[in-house]
This record gives sequence, C-alpha cells and structure tokens, in this order.
Amino acid sequence: MRYNPQKNRRSSNRTRFDVATAERAQRAVVRVPVIKPALVAVLALAILAMLGVAWYNGPAWRVSEISVTNNEGIPMEQIIGASGLQNEHYQFVNLTEAAQRIDDLPGVDAAQVTCMWRWTATTCQIAVQPAQPLAIWTSTRGNVWTDFEGKVQRAPDQLAARLSIRVEDGEAPLIGVPLDAPMLTALTDLSTVQPAVRKLLYSQEFGLMYDDERGARIRLGAGLHEGEILDKMRMAQILTTQLTQQGVQARIIDVRHPAAPYYIK
Repeated sequence: MRYNPQKNRRSSNRTRFDVATAERAQRAVVRVPVIKPALVAVLALAILAMLGVAWYNGPAWRVSEISVTNNEGIPMEQIIGASGLQNEHYQFVNLTEAAQRIDDLPGVDAAQVTCMWRWTATTCQIAVQPAQPLAIWTSTRGNVWTDFEGKVQRAPDQLAARLSIRVEDGEAPLIGVPLDAPMLTALTDLSTVQPAVRKLLYSQEFGLMYDDERGARIRLGAGLHEGEILDKMRMAQILTTQLTQQGVQARIIDVRHPAAPYYIK
C-alpha cells in the first residue's frame, strides 16, 4: 500500500496567479469619500453668507426714490443732486450732511431729510423750508435776489421782497457767490427801518443810496457793523433838516463816512 497523505481541505488551492489577481481587484475598488455632516453645514453657511452679501449690496439697500416737498422756486433736480443721496447705501447715508448741503443752496433756509428702508427698496424724503427774500436787485443783465443769509439766486417774476435795489452802475450780486458781509449787514438793518426805505439804488462807487422826499440823493455806502447804516440815515435826516432851515436845497448828501459827511447843491 502507498501512503497518501490527507489533504487539508481548509487550506487554499489558489495559485500565485489567483493571489495576484485578488490583490489587483482589491486595489481597483473605488473608495467613495464620506462627507461629514459638519462639512455640509459649513458649506451651507458659506453659500448663505454669499447670498446675504449679494442681497446687502443689492438694490434693496440703495436709495432708489427721493421725494421733495415745499421746494417752490427751487428745481427738484438741484435739491436731489445737492443731497448726494441718489443710489447711496442706506447704512452709509448721513442725513445731517445731506441736509447741510441742501441748506447751502440759494433759496433754501433749512431742510429736513428722512430715509426709510424696506425689504425691496430704500426711499428718502426731503422737506425744504424756502428762504425769505431780503432784497431784489434789478439790472440790465437780469434780476437776482438775496436772502437773509446773503445767498444769491435768479429772481423769478412776481417775487416779493422787503427791499428793492436798482443797479445804476456796476454789477449786481453774482449767483452762487455770497453777498459780502458789510452789504448784507446794511440790507438787514434797512429791512427793519420803520417807516421803511424800501426802494434803494446801488452804485459800485457809492454803495447803497436812496432819494428822500425832497429829491436829494442820500449816499449810504454799506454797514461795517450792525446799526451803522441806521446811524448814517439819522445823520442824513439831521443834515437835511439843518440845510432846510438855512434855505439850502441839497442835491446830494453823502454820509458814507460819518466823521466827514458833506453835501452838494
């Protein structure tokens, strides 16, 4: 008898070829990465953040509509342009600065600015308080008017002011250029005179003037300080009375320099 050893049934009958093939198959298996829930949350938050930034910088936060009220005599486009509000971001709107820029416009005494944000749009309202005309200047180059702050703008027809000034020679105040302080002081004082001298004349050489009830031309000049122009008017009245008592009819009474007044027959 020949001894035949028992085969180990549990052992593998694989050859080298079988082992190599199995190893290649194992390496060929595609491993699908597992996305962790925390990473999904971070990506979702990043997307939401980008959408939020786009919305925050979008048209809903930009001033798209501006209404203006009580702007009689002042173009609405001029007020809106001066405000600087158009297309401004709601969070960066400076209402105080916007109102100040409008206040600086000729014909504006004060302005109030309010803005409101909604989900779809941002709107602003501008309420204007018009300036009160102090004097109308008439000249061959057109009429202008000045307010109590010395701002100058073109005068529309049928505008009423406390004083009327006819330019005899020289130039009327320029639009956009503030009236010089001595002239503004003089006009402000003259607007308070009772009985009032409402009709004045202006000469580049002699300043403000008026014709009194006797036909004399009174040269006043301007007022370097408050009340000076009124003192000059009182001096002119005193001189007129004295000359009348002496039987002298003056053609010109010049009180521009109170320390050295004079008259011309």
